[in-house]
Amino acid sequence: MFKTTRRGRGKNITFQRFGSLFIVFSYTSFYLIEPLQVLKTLGLTLAEAKAYYFLVIHGPQRVYALARRARTAPANVYQALDSLLESGGVVLHPGRPKVFRAVPPGDWLPLLASEITSTALAVAKTLENKHPPAREAVNEIRSKAKLFRMLGKALGDADRKVLVSASPPALEHFHPLLDAAGRRGVEIVLFSEGGPLGLSAPPGWLVASSTQPSPDQLWVVDDRWALRMHVDGRGARGRQILDPVFARALGQGLLSRMAWTAQFAPDSPQGRRVQRLIDSDE
Repeated sequence: MFKTTRRGRGKNITFQRFGSLFIVFSYTSFYLIEPLQVLKTLGLTLAEAKAYYFLVIHGPQRVYALARRARTAPANVYQALDSLLESGGVVLHPGRPKVFRAVPPGDWLPLLASEITSTALAVAKTLENKHPPAREAVNEIRSKAKLFRMLGKALGDADRKVLVSASPPALEHFHPLLDAAGRRGVEIVLFSEGGPLGLSAPPGWLVASSTQPSPDQLWVVDDRWALRMHVDGRGARGRQILDPVFARALGQGLLSRMAWTAQFAPDSPQGRRVQRLIDSDE
């Protein structure tokens, strides 16, 4: 291996020989890579990054001269310049032929970075609104009236499914809201604990019952909200669960207990429906 260095036109060009191969290194190769990578992290394509970089380094240029410097097809340079014009990175000089000039990096790049930050924050907000992150919040509530208001609002907002394990009187009390949800297309699953359901369930509802009464109730709405409630005489206390992962696990447990108590055969319509609900991940 041998190495020689030539100076020409202000550039240091190094020739290295490995066997019969000559590899040419120019300082421009090294100094070009890092700025292009930084510009790409700001959302520019490679063609846009090259066009902007060479306009900054060499000043205003026509498209074909810029294409030669960037070693990019003129059509791609035109497309890159159109995008840079739109985003404010370059300006077009008046008159003919078309000459483009880069907006100084200190003026444009901070604006570009702030736009990316604003866009990222907007996207994050949209995602969190559509898919709220899991929260481990559990609220203790000791007011029966407040529990019932909270439950009524949750049923009114339901849009996919409602799973309930409660006494027949409790199910009858909330029947109007359950019926309204069912009419909106919400899937209704009721496990009546302490006797059969004292009302006629509409077609499409999945209903089962047990003879063992229980003062405890569980309401799971859309796999993202749950309420565990203990009713004793005229008093009640409950826990509102806002963690979707926890709420979904409670719903799966309710379905499993319901299927076991009602002895749904796995290949029966009820058994297959319960399994579908357990496996679903909405």
